[in-house]
Amino acid sequence: MKIAKNEQRYVTQPILDYITKTDYKRKDDLYCIIDLIYRRQIYFKTELQRRYGYIEIPRSSFQKLIPSPNYIREALDFLVENGLIKRNDFYQYGTISKAKGYKIMTEYLGSKVPVEITDSKINKRIKEIKLNNRKKRVKNLEFFKSKYYKNFKIDFDAAMSAITENAISEISELCKKIKYDISDKRILELIECRSNTTMDRIIITQRCGYELNNILHRLMVHQQQVYAIHDGYLFFKRNKTNGRLDTNLTSLPSYLRKFLKSDEKLFSLDIKNSQPFFLYTKLQNEIGINKDELELYGELAVNGVLYEYLANDFFGIDYDSLDDENKVVYREKSKINLFRILYSKVESYLSIKEVFAEKFPTIMKYINQVNFKKNNTLAVLLQERESLTVLDMVMVRLQEKNINPFTIHDSFLVTESELSVVRETLVSVCIEMYGIAPQLHEKDLLEEKMDSEEDYKFIDDGYDLPESFF
Repeated sequence: MKIAKNEQRYVTQPILDYITKTDYKRKDDLYCIIDLIYRRQIYFKTELQRRYGYIEIPRSSFQKLIPSPNYIREALDFLVENGLIKRNDFYQYGTISKAKGYKIMTEYLGSKVPVEITDSKINKRIKEIKLNNRKKRVKNLEFFKSKYYKNFKIDFDAAMSAITENAISEISELCKKIKYDISDKRILELIECRSNTTMDRIIITQRCGYELNNILHRLMVHQQQVYAIHDGYLFFKRNKTNGRLDTNLTSLPSYLRKFLKSDEKLFSLDIKNSQPFFLYTKLQNEIGINKDELELYGELAVNGVLYEYLANDFFGIDYDSLDDENKVVYREKSKINLFRILYSKVESYLSIKEVFAEKFPTIMKYINQVNFKKNNTLAVLLQERESLTVLDMVMVRLQEKNINPFTIHDSFLVTESELSVVRETLVSVCIEMYGIAPQLHEKDLLEEKMDSEEDYKFIDDGYDLPESFF
């Protein structure tokens, strides 16, 4: 009879050392709680992943792993009283309650190590969660779901090395800014939570505030994401709010995508100016939009040059005269500004909205009307349109051709041999649905760059995910 392998949870080395030395009987409860603080942050690209802070965890999430409410209470109290985690006990009174928040103490932020779970009941519960995620049906995507669970794998060692190297680079740059001399070797020791770097942490934090904690926090989130993929802790779920497909891939930082395993070279194929394009397809049927204004906006969005066009007005520059490096910088800045216009509260970012309104007054008026009550209304509408196009139309057509790309919202990760078919299918579907096709962008997956830190400030896919995922 095959013996089931024990599951693993992940904590930093000093936390493991501390807990190992205690006489606390149910140590696996402690490991699961600490692990869950970061496991809950692997699902979406949100501000929670970027900045060190409290993560809300309902008691029901702990109960999915730990058999007894008494065990949960005792474990949480132990971790708080012994200074391993902090708990934010604030909650809202009335009909809307707020779960308590938790975070690892700053001195324990750093590289994670695996811990084998030996409690048979907890092992059984973890396996059930993984199995239940695989059983969930996904409309129109059952075929792709089975392929995803079978084929989605990552080069674990290379990805983990890249995460460490990225953190070393970020800390090195931070120390240069604050004029603190430290070697890469010592930064690695700091990341590994070595006791001899305690003073380094104190000095760096005194000079730069929370940024060191933020870097170490992101390191831990990225490690947790890779550990989850490596362990087969996968999820594949249509978001009920916007219809998008949420997977381990969609939340994975772009610099780690090149480590995905494939028999063939992988390419990324995406829609240029994706959200502006889908806005244009919606504006075509809206009353009150000036025709000349719409024609200009549509020409820019469809041809994938809207960000470049707006950069001139946003920043008072001649975009075409810039060198290649500055073109990239100002295009990204312009993109950020446009997303702030599309998805922020009506009263926010008024100066850049005024600039946009000078060129597109009726479109700006439409955006404000849609977002008047809730500022993510337009975001959801456009993401619904995107998911309908990509998931319910393109992916279904590709299934008929036995082609199975991975998707990241408006983009596809596809093998070189299937790239042309996916491209043609996407163009054909857009023409069929909207009468026009957007410009597409394709590149070798090895060219993927690190996510811009600004991305986390205005793109938040963190809609409510069912508790069963945790």
